[in-house]
Amino acid sequence: MLKSVNRARAAGRAVAVITDLADGRDRVVEAGQPVAGELGVAIADAFGSGNARLVTVGGRPFFINIHKSPDAGQG
Repeated sequence: MLKSVNRARAAGRAVAVITDLADGRDRVVEAGQPVAGELGVAIADAFGSGNARLVTVGGRPFFINIHKSPDAGQG
Protein backbone atom coordinates (compact mmCIF):
# COMPACT_ATOMS: atom_id res chain seq x y z
CA MET A 1 0.00 0.00 0.00
CA LEU A 2 2.76 2.48 0.88
CA LYS A 3 4.36 1.95 -2.53
CA SER A 4 1.06 2.81 -4.23
CA VAL A 5 0.72 5.99 -2.18
CA ASN A 6 4.31 7.06 -2.88
CA ARG A 7 4.03 6.35 -6.62
CA ALA A 8 0.86 8.43 -6.91
CA ARG A 9 2.31 11.31 -4.91
CA ALA A 10 5.52 11.26 -6.96
CA ALA A 11 3.36 11.51 -10.09
CA GLY A 12 1.54 14.52 -8.62
CA ARG A 13 -1.71 12.71 -7.80
CA ALA A 14 -3.52 12.93 -4.47
CA VAL A 15 -4.68 9.67 -2.91
CA ALA A 16 -6.77 8.59 0.03
CA VAL A 17 -6.05 5.56 2.18
CA ILE A 18 -9.37 4.12 3.31
CA THR A 19 -9.18 1.89 6.38
CA ASP A 20 -12.15 -0.23 7.43
CA LEU A 21 -11.80 -0.01 11.19
CA ALA A 22 -14.05 -3.04 11.70
CA ASP A 23 -11.61 -5.44 10.05
CA GLY A 24 -8.44 -3.40 9.43
CA ARG A 25 -8.47 -3.72 5.64
CA ASP A 26 -7.00 -0.81 3.67
CA ARG A 27 -7.36 0.38 0.13
CA VAL A 28 -5.93 3.27 -1.86
CA VAL A 29 -8.21 5.52 -3.91
CA GLU A 30 -6.84 8.17 -6.25
CA ALA A 31 -8.54 11.56 -6.52
CA GLY A 32 -11.23 11.33 -9.19
CA GLN A 33 -11.51 7.54 -9.00
CA PRO A 34 -15.21 6.67 -8.73
CA VAL A 35 -16.38 5.05 -5.50
CA ALA A 36 -20.09 4.30 -5.21
CA GLY A 37 -22.49 5.22 -2.45
CA GLU A 38 -22.09 7.03 0.83
CA LEU A 39 -18.44 6.05 1.15
CA GLY A 40 -17.75 7.65 -2.22
CA VAL A 41 -19.39 10.87 -1.06
CA ALA A 42 -17.32 10.86 2.14
CA ILE A 43 -14.12 10.25 0.16
CA ALA A 44 -14.93 13.10 -2.23
CA ASP A 45 -15.61 15.41 0.73
CA ALA A 46 -12.29 14.44 2.31
CA PHE A 47 -10.43 15.16 -0.94
CA GLY A 48 -12.21 18.51 -1.15
CA SER A 49 -11.18 19.54 2.35
CA GLY A 50 -7.77 17.88 2.28
CA ASN A 51 -8.38 16.61 5.80
CA ALA A 52 -8.55 13.12 7.24
CA ARG A 53 -11.81 12.04 8.79
CA LEU A 54 -13.67 9.24 10.50
CA VAL A 55 -16.99 8.26 8.92
CA THR A 56 -19.56 5.54 9.49
CA VAL A 57 -21.19 4.01 6.43
CA GLY A 58 -23.66 1.17 6.68
CA GLY A 59 -22.83 0.78 10.35
CA ARG A 60 -19.10 0.31 9.60
CA PRO A 61 -16.46 2.81 10.71
CA PHE A 62 -13.91 3.97 8.12
CA PHE A 63 -10.88 6.22 8.49
CA ILE A 64 -10.10 8.29 5.39
CA ASN A 65 -6.57 9.68 5.28
CA ILE A 66 -5.74 12.11 2.48
CA HIS A 67 -2.22 12.19 1.01
CA LYS A 68 -1.69 15.21 -1.23
CA SER A 69 0.99 15.39 -3.86
CA PRO A 70 4.19 17.07 -2.60
CA ASP A 71 3.55 20.15 -4.77
CA ALA A 72 -0.17 20.52 -3.96
CA GLY A 73 -1.14 24.08 -3.30
CA GLN A 74 1.93 25.55 -4.97
CA GLY A 75 1.80 27.57 -8.14
